[in-house]
Amino acid sequence: MLAGLCNLPIRDVALLTLREVPYLKVARPAWLALFKAMPNIVSLSIASDPPCTSDIISLLQTHIEAADSQKEKPIMPKLRRLLLQEIRFQEYHTDEDGTFVAGLCAAIKARRKGGRKLEKLHIKKCINMDEDDVLQLELEEVVEVVWDGEVEYEDEEDEEEDDYLDDDDAYGFYGRPLGPRDLFY
Repeated sequence: MLAGLCNLPIRDVALLTLREVPYLKVARPAWLALFKAMPNIVSLSIASDPPCTSDIISLLQTHIEAADSQKEKPIMPKLRRLLLQEIRFQEYHTDEDGTFVAGLCAAIKARRKGGRKLEKLHIKKCINMDEDDVLQLELEEVVEVVWDGEVEYEDEEDEEEDDYLDDDDAYGFYGRPLGPRDLFY
């Protein structure tokens, strides 16, 4: 399916929304072809779970071969704004506090070092995160953070419910797609 999208006139796509789309390693060649076909993405919205946090970091760190040189360049070279919505920053039962934020900081710093600075990170309705996570992003001065201020930690019951929904529906999604108003508030 991803490979088929590359045949569409998508070169001028500036806003991309990925909702409950895993960035699987087996599909990496197809993802690379897709992102190579969309070099003008300025705003990326990633919503819900999947993808998992390691998928998001991997996506931001992915490089493609540049046609005009032997150097690799990051995918989405014009990316300036990233919206994370309904992303689980960490699993309920883990002690890996801040691992995603540290990886996100590293990925954003690497993009900046390569001349592909991310200007704004929007965080909206995310789970298992709080002001400490936002503060870490701001203290490391990697990106301007716009946060909705919502703090929601799931408990074991919430996680079991998510597992149940995932069993019923391949993606566990019963909502609506994101629209332009959902992106940047």
